[in-house]
Amino acid sequence: MQQKQLIAIILVIAVVAAAAVGAVFLMKGGSSGDTKYTVTYNTNGGNEIAAKEFTKNTDTFDLATPTKDGSTFLGWYLNADFSGDKITQIAKGTEKNITVYAKWQLDLANNTLPSAAQITANTDVKVTFDSGASDKTISNDILDELKAGKTLTIEDTVSKVSWTFDGAASKDIEYTAESLNTTVTVTETATQVNPQATLSFTHSGKLPYPSTVKYFFGTDFVGQSVTVKNGSTLEVLGPFTVDSEGYVEFEIDHCSPWTITVSYNVTFDANGGQIDGAGTKTIVVAHNDTVGELPVPSRTGYDVYAWDPVANANDVITAAKTYTAQWTANSYTVKYYKNAEDATGSVDDQPLQYGNLAALSSGAGLARQGYTLSGWNTAADGSGTAYDLAGNVSNLTAVNNGTFNLYAQWTVNQYPATAIIGETAIRSNVPAGWTNNNNGSFTKNFNYGTSADDIIADFGSNAEN
Repeated sequence: MQQKQLIAIILVIAVVAAAAVGAVFLMKGGSSGDTKYTVTYNTNGGNEIAAKEFTKNTDTFDLATPTKDGSTFLGWYLNADFSGDKITQIAKGTEKNITVYAKWQLDLANNTLPSAAQITANTDVKVTFDSGASDKTISNDILDELKAGKTLTIEDTVSKVSWTFDGAASKDIEYTAESLNTTVTVTETATQVNPQATLSFTHSGKLPYPSTVKYFFGTDFVGQSVTVKNGSTLEVLGPFTVDSEGYVEFEIDHCSPWTITVSYNVTFDANGGQIDGAGTKTIVVAHNDTVGELPVPSRTGYDVYAWDPVANANDVITAAKTYTAQWTANSYTVKYYKNAEDATGSVDDQPLQYGNLAALSSGAGLARQGYTLSGWNTAADGSGTAYDLAGNVSNLTAVNNGTFNLYAQWTVNQYPATAIIGETAIRSNVPAGWTNNNNGSFTKNFNYGTSADDIIADFGSNAEN
């Protein structure tokens, strides 16, 4: 009986312990995969957005889009000062609580200038002007407020041009104006016949901050390349590409008339040669501008070239164009030397052209008693580069009107000498270098010009051995 009670007590303790462990496990979220995190939306004055829970196993999801009267949403940031990259999603696998901060652009009504306080209270402010605007002057105190890293955009909906002043750059110490008149007049608009536009600014001189200008160049020019040229300093910016809505965007740091012009690629093809280390060179030339200084191509073995079509620095460009180098191969002469005073005859000079394959002279017409012409060499003593008689060659020298010298190489002929000592003197010990003819005679080859005395001496000295 006592044993049964003891077993029952042990079972009860085990059940209670298991329940306690389970309770602790549940309090911790069940498993690491079920741990809940929260994304909190700080809308900075926009509509309230409820926080959203997620786990590391939650699929990637997009952040909600807030709204705010009179403002345009510019994106979510992880830092309250909007530093770092903009984010749009929470990725699967994220294991931390996140707070995102909404960045806004304050959109002011037509013809309403911002106050310094509005610049201070917002990171980005956009002002829209239309034809009814009578004053487009931004005061100096407003410009000073931009120094905290604020951005001010002024858009003229009539001229379809906007300026964006980014205060993240230090204020230009050369800027001394107390205010900035942002009026822009489009004095010339682009057409297919004359694809350029000119913007004239009421403000003259330096700007307090580098400013991005965005201008509606026209939907007829979408995707085309344009350059921007300053009418006073002749500074050229670009090239830029007209975007899908017909706008072109560029940055300036001072004002005066700027002309936006369709530009074209002008390509110089070296056609086997090189220009500045490459096979081609492309420059960008604005419509109706001239080519300017022509590049100079180079090609080994070709010193003379001409551009096709003919190119001149004052060529006026109205469309994309390619100039191709047409080369004239260098000419050179091969000179042959008989390379021995006792040799007779001669070989005519041989004119060759770089890039062409040709056969060298066979040496016909040269003769030397006791010698055979065996080849050509770039060195008289045979220590240079050897070439076969009548061998095919090309590109012996790249020097235009140069000379390539070849020297005849002679091999001395050999002739047999026979020593006859009679039938009774057939020897078993054949002299070194001699052949026993087994008929009482011995034979050995000697170079042309060897004397009889030397031959007899050779036979005798070797026979004694």
